[in-house]
Amino acid sequence: MKKFNISLEFQGLCIFDPVVLNNFIISNKITTNEVFDYFVKNPKIGKKAINEGVIIPIYSIPELDYKIICSEDSNYIPFEWQLFNIDNFGLKVESNIIIISDIYTIVSWDEPDFFLNYKENYRNKSGSNDYYELDNGLYNINIIGYRETVNKSPFDLEFGYQLMFNKTKKLNVNIDNNDIDEINYNVAPEALL
Repeated sequence: MKKFNISLEFQGLCIFDPVVLNNFIISNKITTNEVFDYFVKNPKIGKKAINEGVIIPIYSIPELDYKIICSEDSNYIPFEWQLFNIDNFGLKVESNIIIISDIYTIVSWDEPDFFLNYKENYRNKSGSNDYYELDNGLYNINIIGYRETVNKSPFDLEFGYQLMFNKTKKLNVNIDNNDIDEINYNVAPEALL
C-alpha cells in the first residue's frame, strides 16, 4: 500500500504505465503530443486505449489536492467515507510501475522520456504526479472515491481516491456503450468548489 498527495493543475487525473502508453501512441501512429485532444477527436482510438488498459482517465474533477491510496490487497477506506466504487476499468503493466498524474500529462505528452525513466527522474517530479510499483501483467481496478465524514471544516477534510489493483488474466473493461464523460468522479466538499 502506498499513500500520497496529488495536486491538480487541470481538471483530471490519468493512470498509466508509461511504456504501455508510449507504445500505444507509436503503434497507432499518433504524431501529435496533444494525446488527450487526439483521443477526444478520435473516440474509437480513445476507447480502444481505455478498453486495452493503456490509460484510465478520471475527469472532470476540480483542481485541488487529492489523497491517493494504491493497494493490491484491501480496501483501506472506512465504509461511511465511500462515495462510489467503480470497477469497470483495467490497466496493462509492462514496466513494473504505473503513473498517477494530473491529466495535463496527456494533454501535452511532450516529455515521454521523463515518464519512461520515472524512477530515475523522481527527485525532479512535480506535486502533480507519483508512481506505484506493480508486477507486470493485467489488472482490473476498483476506483473508490472517498471523503472524510467527521465534523471538521471542509478545508481540513481528507478526500481522494483509492485504486485497488486486482491481478487478472483478462481485463474486465468495456466502455464501448458508455460515455466516459458521464461518470461523476467528484469527491471534493461543496465548500471547496
